[in-house]
Amino acid sequence: RQVSTQSTWEGTALAGMVIPSILGALTHYRAGNVRTDVVGFLLVGALVGGYLGGTLALWLPDMTLRLVCSAALFCIGARYVRG
Repeated sequence: RQVSTQSTWEGTALAGMVIPSILGALTHYRAGNVRTDVVGFLLVGALVGGYLGGTLALWLPDMTLRLVCSAALFCIGARYVRG
């Protein structure tokens, strides 16, 4: 049985987003809603950030990772509520 840790949940959630993200991006591209002049820069940033973030997530102790994720989600939610 696989151990359930914060890293396991994050990895599972990210893997589950791959196909919907690709399909959503293709749908927006076909509708003309994608700025192709900046996509390359976004992809490079996403690849580097994803690699570094994933590496950091595996390196951090589980409780620290939970606190970091909770704080990030709280800040995002507070900013969303403030408008």
